[in-house]
Amino acid sequence: MWRVNKKLLFIFVLVCVAVFNLSATNAAETDEIEVALYIADIESVPTVSLSADSNLTVSSVQNESYFISDRMIKGSRDVFTLKLPSTTDYSEAVSWKTTLQSQTDHTYILISKANGESNYTVYGGSYSQYEDAKKMKEKIQSTTSSLSSIDIAGNYHIAAGEYTTASSAKEAAANWQQQGIPAYAGMFVSSNANGYTVFLGEESSSNALEQLKSNVKNIDSSTNIETVSTSDAYILIKDDATISSGIARDHYFYSDATKMQVSSEDPIKVIEKNGRQYRGMMELSTYKNELALVNVLPIEQYLYSVVGSEMYGNWPIEALKAQAVSARTYALMQGVKYDIANVSDTTRDQAYSGVTAETTGSIQSVQMTEGEVLVDASSDKMITPFYSSNAGGMTSDPSEVWESDIPYLTPVASPDDSAGDRVREWHRIVLQNGTVGYTSTELLTSSGKNNNIGLPIYQSNTSAVNVRPAPFVAESNAPIHQLQLGEKVIVLDTVQESNAYSWIYGPYSEDQLALMIEDATDENISSISSLEVSKRGTSGRVTEIKLNGDVLEVKYPDYYRTVFGGLRSTRFEIENMGEYYVMSGNGQATKSSSSSMVALNGDGEKVEVYDETFFVMDADENISVKTQSDQYQFVGTGFGHGLGMSQYGAKQFADLGYDYKYILQYYYQGVEIKKG
Repeated sequence: MWRVNKKLLFIFVLVCVAVFNLSATNAAETDEIEVALYIADIESVPTVSLSADSNLTVSSVQNESYFISDRMIKGSRDVFTLKLPSTTDYSEAVSWKTTLQSQTDHTYILISKANGESNYTVYGGSYSQYEDAKKMKEKIQSTTSSLSSIDIAGNYHIAAGEYTTASSAKEAAANWQQQGIPAYAGMFVSSNANGYTVFLGEESSSNALEQLKSNVKNIDSSTNIETVSTSDAYILIKDDATISSGIARDHYFYSDATKMQVSSEDPIKVIEKNGRQYRGMMELSTYKNELALVNVLPIEQYLYSVVGSEMYGNWPIEALKAQAVSARTYALMQGVKYDIANVSDTTRDQAYSGVTAETTGSIQSVQMTEGEVLVDASSDKMITPFYSSNAGGMTSDPSEVWESDIPYLTPVASPDDSAGDRVREWHRIVLQNGTVGYTSTELLTSSGKNNNIGLPIYQSNTSAVNVRPAPFVAESNAPIHQLQLGEKVIVLDTVQESNAYSWIYGPYSEDQLALMIEDATDENISSISSLEVSKRGTSGRVTEIKLNGDVLEVKYPDYYRTVFGGLRSTRFEIENMGEYYVMSGNGQATKSSSSSMVALNGDGEKVEVYDETFFVMDADENISVKTQSDQYQFVGTGFGHGLGMSQYGAKQFADLGYDYKYILQYYYQGVEIKKG
């Protein structure tokens, strides 16, 4: 019932202002929120695939007509696309699709019926402008001989007839297809248009459209036709046979003036979002010449997923309640951040992963704090409650992040070290060629022997054991070696896997660092002679770095994380593994970074060191790894900008018995918790 009321209200507004507006509504003014799953400038796709356990209803906010589809559909903008010749051989169409897919995205196979046979046509690409489609066509034809025959299909149509039911429009479209005319059931969706029609053609120019009109009149001169303007609001359906020749799915195409809604009695799955399911309805529209997909649902249900996406569902309920109040307040404070949506589903705003992220704890925490928000005690206005995964022991000051001043965000000590509990341990090892790296302790077994300076020798207990530069698994930390079964290594020490509290990134060579810095800044670097932290803020976070003695300018201090390849926080130290101190005979320590070095061996003889990597043992027998050339390693604590509530800190406070109000008022100073 609420959907019907919303639609009637929207139509009333349309009549009053006499204009269609695709913008979103401020979530603070309604109990609903609009969440961008795909939107330009963040992430976009040319088509989306939606499914549910029950039928899907496709409609528009602009009128009351609708289509009902089986449990899976696709949605795309009706724009220009590449089109291959039709074939009655489905396997041939699949082969053509595979070839075209290597050249462009958004490939699919449509099926139509003509002269009693099924015809399969391959399409590819999604282009707002004809010229863009033409350029891609010419590029493909010049490089792929098997795709020499390519046409361009477009969004020039004519509408033929008016029908009171969707089924009668589909039947009429099938009759036109038998005559060799591309035809699709559809509907205009303006506020004064109801019912259904048949869209004829998919022409790419007005001249081609005139030829189509002539062909249609030659077939049936009594047919009432009208030209469809590319600025009209409409939806049309094509039969998609991409998955199977025997199963045609409804593939909806909508004009750029349309906001298409998809609803179901059950959660809707978005295949492109790794099959995540979402409550509420989906809205497809066009934003900045790209497909936009927005999930519309009650804000409290949205929070079920946000809390479960931002925190582990088995964390203490008081921590989850603190997250629920913060997330609710944050969402309401965003207004209409993205023109057609209030927030996105990414950590630019708040992580939102749909129904699959919901837990018993996340749902209970939202229900137990329903409507509660954080307000500034002095102004009685809602605050923007920034939060991050882990503050690394101390929350940040806004000046350390964005060089701004926010009174309710003052650095406080944060109990964050539980992030290191129960994480894997890694051995720091030396390979036989002298290379140093890390591998999981469970993949190595002690040989029971030590080397000549007393370090333990281990061996791999399986094959293809990855050795990585730092103790964590990620594409950015790719293996530098694979140990084979029984391969021996020296173990230097054992460390925790990099986690939300403590972490290691690197080491990076001068060339690697130069590329990182040049990619993220305006710097042009010929060489790196020094890289050092020159200023820190109140919480110890890095606010200034000097490169070769000069300040490395960035947009704002937290951007240093981006500059150096996505560091987890700015609460870090820079270690130059090519620098070391040499103790002279008079007890004076001198910093050195020479590319050549002479050491004394156990017999007091001078030995020149040639290896790139060498090891230094101090008086307490602690071993440091050093390199002949400069290599830089980042060692830090924390995960995120560190502003406001630390999620791991909230967990530890809750473990100690503190309630959610204490947690929130600890991290946000001078605030009250009120019903919104």
